[in-house]
Amino acid sequence: MKSKIALCYDFDGTLCSGYMQNQKLIPDCNIDVRKFWTEVTEYSRENKIDPTLSYMLLLENRMYEAGLEISTGTFLNYGKQLKLFNGVNEWFKRITLYGLENKVDIEHYIISSGLTDMIKGCSFYKEINKIKPNPFKIKPENPKIISIGGISSNKEEIKAIILLYDESAPFNHPSKLIVIAQ
Repeated sequence: MKSKIALCYDFDGTLCSGYMQNQKLIPDCNIDVRKFWTEVTEYSRENKIDPTLSYMLLLENRMYEAGLEISTGTFLNYGKQLKLFNGVNEWFKRITLYGLENKVDIEHYIISSGLTDMIKGCSFYKEINKIKPNPFKIKPENPKIISIGGISSNKEEIKAIILLYDESAPFNHPSKLIVIAQ
């Protein structure tokens, strides 16, 4: 039986510099990046809610105010434009092939509170086994409204790693689970 290794990656700060939204999406909302994140922090504190949930709500509001279409296509397009660290686009395929050459199944998982559809827009997406959790879901009946597909705070990212391991049948568990984060 082949060994299996699951590599789990954070996205922001690991595959790209800083938060993916800071590169183009937040500036396209006609708001300064620092001002946006300060607003997120203040909103979280004032309303006693998780900062990730605040960011999702405020980002949706800013996109709507800026007249940006809130759709899967919009997020995929922003993902295609992301500037990733050098070598990221080639990394996943290269490591998977290295594993095959050495009789090891390598699986790649992104555990992120970022925008899943932006990640899906990246050229390496087809090499990823799964993205967890999936925080934003576009409601087809009203694409201007985003629902939260899974709470995705930092605590939830850790739970997603544990669940990733538990989702497999006992014979499918990776022999090694490696987390790669900033």
